[in-house]
Amino acid sequence: MHFARARVEALPFQDGLLDATLCCGSLHLFTDTVTALREMARVMKPGATLAVFTLTAGRGGILKYRRLREWSRREQGLHVFELSEMKQDPTVSGFEDFQPEVADSVLTVSARKQPL
Repeated sequence: MHFARARVEALPFQDGLLDATLCCGSLHLFTDTVTALREMARVMKPGATLAVFTLTAGRGGILKYRRLREWSRREQGLHVFELSEMKQDPTVSGFEDFQPEVADSVLTVSARKQPL
């Protein structure tokens, strides 16, 4: 297992090193989601698993309210993902087999790094 304190835009690991990547409770804080996901893909082996735990509007929970989502974005810098957005971002970042699970305002996603 490897841990590092680093910026997501410049992970301190060599290309294709990691068997899996876990992004738990932080993707909604990154300024550029696609850049973050591309950098995660860079350090992963082909076929490696990505697991993400982030925020979504969902059908329940407090973030289902548009005005609260807008306030959270403006005042707190939180990006509350739409499911369609979370299907697109991993795909353009080099991942496939997108598997989402939504529970209230929580989005859990698994995907695999595309083979070379």
